[in-house]
Amino acid sequence: MGEEYRVLDVALRHLRPVAAAVLVLAGGSTAWAGTQVAVLTHHNDIGRTGWNANETVLTPDNVGKPGGFGPLATIVLDGRTDAQPLVVPGIKVAKDPNAGTHDVVYAATENNTVFAIDPVAGKVLLSHNLGTPVQQLVGCNKAYAGVGIQGTPVIDTARNAIYVIAAVQQGSAPSFVLHMLDLSTLADKVAPVTITATQTLANGQTVTFNPLYQKQRPALLETNNTIYAGFGSICDFNGSQSRGWVLGWKAGNLQPLLKTASGTAAGALANRNATAPNNVFLSSIWMSGAGLAADTTGLYFITGNSDSSGTTYDGVNNTPNSVLRLSLTTLARLDLFTPGTQANLDQTDTDFGAGGIMLLPSQGTGTTPLATAAGKSGTMYLLSRDSLGGYTPGGPDNVLATAKIGRCVCAQSYFAAPTPTIVSSGQNQLVLWHFTNPPAATLTKFGWTGQLQSGTTADTSFFTAVSSNGAASAIVWTVMKPSSSTDPTVRLNAYSTTPAAKTNLLPLLFDGPAGSWSGANNTANLVPVVANGRVYVASDKQLVIFGLLP
Repeated sequence: MGEEYRVLDVALRHLRPVAAAVLVLAGGSTAWAGTQVAVLTHHNDIGRTGWNANETVLTPDNVGKPGGFGPLATIVLDGRTDAQPLVVPGIKVAKDPNAGTHDVVYAATENNTVFAIDPVAGKVLLSHNLGTPVQQLVGCNKAYAGVGIQGTPVIDTARNAIYVIAAVQQGSAPSFVLHMLDLSTLADKVAPVTITATQTLANGQTVTFNPLYQKQRPALLETNNTIYAGFGSICDFNGSQSRGWVLGWKAGNLQPLLKTASGTAAGALANRNATAPNNVFLSSIWMSGAGLAADTTGLYFITGNSDSSGTTYDGVNNTPNSVLRLSLTTLARLDLFTPGTQANLDQTDTDFGAGGIMLLPSQGTGTTPLATAAGKSGTMYLLSRDSLGGYTPGGPDNVLATAKIGRCVCAQSYFAAPTPTIVSSGQNQLVLWHFTNPPAATLTKFGWTGQLQSGTTADTSFFTAVSSNGAASAIVWTVMKPSSSTDPTVRLNAYSTTPAAKTNLLPLLFDGPAGSWSGANNTANLVPVVANGRVYVASDKQLVIFGLLP
């Protein structure tokens, strides 16, 4: 593929400008919105950059103005919302008495309900419950009222469809069900598919996908006319049964991407071992809800820990704590990077795969395509997608550059407004990084915040998003987790990307409550969504919509 195709596919796919329009703000005032933007997938695009470069309404000046920006509406939902909201302008909604079109925000909850919401009117247009959520997670010691939709759905506007996987209690057994819902009605466009799969282990035995021991946490990915999903473990319990799976289905009819000779669905496994010292397999795929990423050469993700002995990694049948690239068509492994400390990561439960991978947009003709990845160890790696780096036991790692960002149960963001910049958010601190390309690749810290929370939480890292108007008016947005077990409030913050002179601190533009999350030890991996003059934060039983105040 040409370089121009790669730039389009990675940087812009699933963040699509549509027809120009006027936004109606609270109180009936209006603001010219320029090109409307659709946010169709987790972190804005299949490279997972988190960047909306077409935000013409929200600027550092008006977001930072006292009384200029704040909550416009709160929508009541029916469950916790792990999934990131998605935004599509100009949807003609069925059963609308006015027969008009709406900008629609789609939110999906742990109660297995998908909501279609009009952010201008501040009301629910449609909802569809996909079945009883799973009531108890086997072996998990965290408090969940029910587990339903956890992975962020993905939207295909050409098919007028939203794809979503629901965990459904069917009698005494759970199952995962893949739906292709109509954007205008939320009805199934094709018959939903109960997810099944098999794979062959290293000794020739067959293992069967068992939803009783798996969790579908990573965001769904659509590319290559295929819907891809990753699966991990449930709190790392039942490790003798749980493994990291990647499965795919054809976007048009939900038929499996791969089938065995006998006709059953098949997928890829991150751990194909038949035995392990402690009878623990895992190598889960969870990434704190970040999505599998893709470019024209393959599918990328990061795996978590395996057996705590630290002896089961072989780079062939078992690849814990690794960045993997798979074929988009066969799911065969094409490349990997594993830190030289992988044995210690297994032994200490310091998952590399607690963080998501980000593919940077092209830096120009002839430059190396780049990626970043970080996890619980706190090291951010700058990787070449042409050659991820392999495995060097004990190091040094064959990567382009590294930087310490703090424990990351998170993912990086990117923007070029005006300078290409990586945004990290590990261990309670927001940091901006400049980088250079090979052969002399570097990561240079140039702007940062102080420590953003006091008190104790399970994980003080967080997700970010970035908005800008092309190369101007860049803002980094964060959703901060509860700061203590007694205060469930989550907060929306906005930061200028222009560091203060002398201190290099990033000015805080906005700070305000944005919902709640029950229990500081129940990690919230909430992602702010910025589109068309509004910011959306979904949390526990609510969606809060922010924008310019009248």
